[in-house]
Amino acid sequence: MKADLHPMEDIRLAALSAANIIDTPPDPKFDAITDLIRDFCDVPVALVSLVESDRQWFKSVKGLDICETPIEQSICAHAILQPNLFVIPDTWEDERTENNPLCRIDFMSGKPFRFYAGMPLNSPNGQPLGSLCILDYKPRELGDKQKKLLTVMAEQVETLIELNQHIANQEILHNEMDHRVKNSLQSVLSMIRLYSSRAEKDKALGPSGREAFKAVQRRVESIALLHEELHQAETSGNINLKTYLEKIVKLLQTSAPANVLIKGSFEQMSVSSHEATAIAVIVSEFSANSIKHAFPDNRDGIVTFKVESPSEGGLRLLCQDNGVGGDEAMRETGENKVDGLGLRLMEASASQVEGIMERGSNKHGYQLELIIPPLTASAE
Repeated sequence: MKADLHPMEDIRLAALSAANIIDTPPDPKFDAITDLIRDFCDVPVALVSLVESDRQWFKSVKGLDICETPIEQSICAHAILQPNLFVIPDTWEDERTENNPLCRIDFMSGKPFRFYAGMPLNSPNGQPLGSLCILDYKPRELGDKQKKLLTVMAEQVETLIELNQHIANQEILHNEMDHRVKNSLQSVLSMIRLYSSRAEKDKALGPSGREAFKAVQRRVESIALLHEELHQAETSGNINLKTYLEKIVKLLQTSAPANVLIKGSFEQMSVSSHEATAIAVIVSEFSANSIKHAFPDNRDGIVTFKVESPSEGGLRLLCQDNGVGGDEAMRETGENKVDGLGLRLMEASASQVEGIMERGSNKHGYQLELIIPPLTASAE
């Protein structure tokens, strides 16, 4: 006999949907409860069953190899119509279950379910979502202690369902915030490109103005990539520096002139977002500086970046170009305020991570080395 619909079926189903638990993966916290009641009540089957409009789905199932049944076969659909523990000592003697296929023959074992006991699982607003239930292949009765355990454990299952709902809601909120931040950053980048293009077309920018727009664009792009990596990171808040810097290098290459190749070699390493931001600023500003000063007359050149973890720990960032080297005062202090700002950003970034930064010309071109002590960086 198919169960009647709950008097507030639409509201009940809405509460079940809001719980965000249907078709979620197995959870050992739920399984521990079904294991406990199966052993304590000495029954072959224990379930956390959630009743939808067309099926009952098992969040936890012990003693069966199925995860759902059609609603027509659901005894729990009868249980959710009761205010308290629902017990059927012999399913063949109850009109609600006497013709239920599961009570005539169990297609998994060939044995029919002859006993059922289920405690309704309610949402915080009192709507029944399903039941914590046990089944046996023979008629029987439950003792007082077994009834009490089912009641108490059902309360624990309700708590777990509510906790899962809060976690799911937080994830939805996080994803929504992430989506809005991502859109905002993309809007800012679009505006920068638009105004830069218009100013270039109208010849309203001098060399300093053009460099300023490029500098701002680089920094916003780095922030956008960092945000993407943080969104994909684990709850620790650390990010994969190798993945992040590979994306930074790819981004820098797209904006580099055709005569300049930008390459990177990065060890697998997990760092905080604070550290990643500082390293990205140094990489971006070094690249911009090299493109502007190291390869005059459109000569071919290479800018390389390397991150490794020294034997004593910590992090070493090496930035190099094979350009002309040049006068350090001109190259680093710069011909305008934008170049000077780039240098100050690199110095500030090194200071923020307590790093030691050295830079200067050599026989191969120009080089910058940043050492971050072991207490800051951590290799995976």
